[in-house]
Amino acid sequence: PPQQAEEKRQAKGITFLKEQQWRMDFATAPVGERELSVLLKMSAEVKPAAAGQVQIAAPVPGRMARVEKGVPVPGQKVRQGEVLAVILPLPSKNRVELDAEVRTAKSEMEAAERELERVQELYKDKIVARKRLEQAERDAAVQRVRLESARSQLGLFEPSEAGKAPGENSQRFSLRSPISGTVVSTTVTPGALVEAGQNLLSVIDMDRVWIEGRLFELDIAKVGKFERGFFTAAALSEALILAQPKARLVNIGSVIDPATRSVPLILEARNDEGRLRIGLRGDLAIATGERVRGIAVPLSAIVDDKGIPVAFVQAEGETFERRELELGIRSDGYAEVKSGLKAGERVVTKGAYRVHLGSLSSQLPAHGHAH
Repeated sequence: PPQQAEEKRQAKGITFLKEQQWRMDFATAPVGERELSVLLKMSAEVKPAAAGQVQIAAPVPGRMARVEKGVPVPGQKVRQGEVLAVILPLPSKNRVELDAEVRTAKSEMEAAERELERVQELYKDKIVARKRLEQAERDAAVQRVRLESARSQLGLFEPSEAGKAPGENSQRFSLRSPISGTVVSTTVTPGALVEAGQNLLSVIDMDRVWIEGRLFELDIAKVGKFERGFFTAAALSEALILAQPKARLVNIGSVIDPATRSVPLILEARNDEGRLRIGLRGDLAIATGERVRGIAVPLSAIVDDKGIPVAFVQAEGETFERRELELGIRSDGYAEVKSGLKAGERVVTKGAYRVHLGSLSSQLPAHGHAH
């Protein structure tokens, strides 16, 4: 009878009332054909660009001095040429030797100054030539510099006074950042002793980074010129679109790795919003230039039901049908549908997951409680 047929039809469908639809962001759209670009997918990792990472090491053994701006900290932005640390080099001799050197230099300087005074008197009386006076002046100047040098070397052993760094007059090595970027690690501690070659700071240019994927041997020919791509990762809320001029193809490797039969594919990307972090792993999809025409639906219309992609077709205003789909390529926010939908059918594009939840709750009385 017609009544039984109606009940049977309703049992097959999922009821999702107009009142429910109006209370949420809900939309349907007709299924149609669409041209999709074929994407090549590969695993990828974010890395510093070439010359975009620098290690700043101590050029000499010494003691770290205070910098006006304070100690650089991880996350701090720095400019190229900015002084990040200062090293006061340690003397090559011990304190006892330097004490003796200061005393010797002092007595030699005093002797040179006494000799200069004697020669000046003789020059006034025209007993010695001007050349002899100039020689005495040079000797006194040399001894003054020797004494000053010995004192500044000895000063490196002295504790700092009144906020002044030890050996204030001594030679200082200013460590400048070779690039503009972000400090990612630092072991700079004012007053600490460092050895020559010891790594003190690491600076990375985070404005431009590399996304490095592995391109399989058989797919190398599919990548002609780079037009655009997408990088997705669990840590990113949405896919990052990579297109000119904010992204460019740097290189496709020319040596195939014998173990993986793949070559590195490197894209350089602008990281204006700071979404990309060094070491972030994800998937890189690159448009190959090949295009496919077929039935396609927005990705928002597809619900993952325990690993099975499903969509909900609007049979009538408040009745929907669950359809299992066989999907093809995904591109530009759409997925190719190889089976499960026909052109012209209306599919839920917004609110599909709510309809899915509604279908589960309508099944509960039929199946009883779960075990």
